[in-house]
Amino acid sequence: MTTGVTTVDEVPPRVAPQALPPGLAELPPGPRLSAALASLDVRRLTAHQLAVVIAAQNRQIAYEQSRLLAAVWELAHTPLDVRDAVVREPGLVPFATVEAAQAGRWTQQHANETRDLAFFVLDQVPALGAALASGQVDLEKVKVFKRLLSHVVDVALMRTIVELALPAAIHGTTGALRSRLYRLRCQLSPEAVRRQRERDHASRYLAAHQEISGLVTLVARFCDEQAAMAALDHIDATPLPPPPGPPAILSIAAPTSCGPTSPSTCWPASIRPRPGSPLRLTARAPSPSR
Repeated sequence: MTTGVTTVDEVPPRVAPQALPPGLAELPPGPRLSAALASLDVRRLTAHQLAVVIAAQNRQIAYEQSRLLAAVWELAHTPLDVRDAVVREPGLVPFATVEAAQAGRWTQQHANETRDLAFFVLDQVPALGAALASGQVDLEKVKVFKRLLSHVVDVALMRTIVELALPAAIHGTTGALRSRLYRLRCQLSPEAVRRQRERDHASRYLAAHQEISGLVTLVARFCDEQAAMAALDHIDATPLPPPPGPPAILSIAAPTSCGPTSPSTCWPASIRPRPGSPLRLTARAPSPSR
C-alpha cells in the first residue's frame, strides 16, 4: 500500500441509510417525537436525513427547555417544608432558587437567571413561552427577547413587541431577531432605549485579572465593540514580561459612549488601536499617594 493513496480494498462499504419515521419533519415536539428521535442511529443517515433530524431535535430541545422553565417557576411558588400536599404560594418562596441550584448542580447566579427567565416567558410574555414549548423558537432566541426587553416596563407594550417580532424569531437567526427587536423598541418604547443607554454608560468598565501563571485577562464591558476588540487584540499580540516592582495602573479613556472608568491593576502597557478607533488603553505607574 502506498502512503496517502486509498486502494479499492480500503474504501468503506456503502451502508444503506436507515429510514426516518414517517412525518418526522412535521412531528410536533413531545413524547412521540422524543421516541422517534431515540430510535435513530445518526451514523446511518444521509445528509438530507440528518438535516431533518437536527431540525426535529432542536424542536424537542426547545420543548424540554420549556418544561424545565415551568418546573423552576412552580418550585419558586412551592413551600419547601410541605411534603404531604401540593401547595402553591402567590408570592416567591424564600430559598427556592437555592433548592433549584442544588437540584440542577447550578451556580446560584444561574439558578436566579433561570427563575427570571421562567417568569419572563410564563408571566410577562406567555406567547413567547408557547412558541418555546411548540419548538418554534429555541432558548437562545428567548434570551435575546429577555435581554432587549428588560427595560420595557409596560407589560402590554412588551407583549405587543413580542407579537410583532415573533415571525422574525421563528424564521430568522438570533442576529436578525436582535435587529428587529431593537427597531421595534426604538419605535414603540424610546424611553426604554434611553434607560438602557444610561445604565450601560454607568456600568462600563475595564477589568484585568492576573493568573498565577502570569497570564492577564482583560475584560471591557459596555464599551464600543470594535474599538475594544482592536485594543484587546493589540494587547494580546504584545508580549509584556512582568516588570520588577508593583503592577501599574491600567485605565481607559474614550468618548461619551465609552468614557473613563475606574482603574484596574495589570502589567504596564500603552495601546493605540487602529486609526479612527475611539478607544485608547493606557497604563501609567501608580502615584506615590497610592
